[in-house]
Amino acid sequence: MMDADPIAAICHRQFQIAHKEALAPDDLVYYVDKTFNKAAIEANLSNPETIHFVATEDNEILGCINIGKVHLQQVSHIESAMEITCLYIKPEYIGKGVAYALMEKVKSLAISNQKESLWLHVYKGNEKAIQFYEKCGFNIAGEQEFPVRESCPVGWVMMCKL
Repeated sequence: MMDADPIAAICHRQFQIAHKEALAPDDLVYYVDKTFNKAAIEANLSNPETIHFVATEDNEILGCINIGKVHLQQVSHIESAMEITCLYIKPEYIGKGVAYALMEKVKSLAISNQKESLWLHVYKGNEKAIQFYEKCGFNIAGEQEFPVRESCPVGWVMMCKL
């Protein structure tokens, strides 16, 4: 199994950066501490319904991507789809092709599993991520709330036809 510690550290840090404007500070800390701790990442890595890829260089994890069954409200009924549940890259590797390489692995996997589309949810204020997803072929297909305790930011639901 992959080492959960570096994955947890990347996800914990990058989620906070991406959502600092979206969530109240206490809600943000609550969410990342609950979702991106070592035990939660280990449980996610051992979940047979999810697939994980990491980008590495000299045995250092530079970024990660998870894909699995669609849980987004609008498309949870679509069997021929998969959902990207997270894509996080260490800040110093953003813009250096790491995310693109991970995305290509996911697209290849989805196609080999005869899926017709990929879906994801991204915070509306995360313009860099939205631009990246658009370059990868994703289009806005709707919106969905992301409630965390007292906060409830709205994000885009994006879809890429394969």
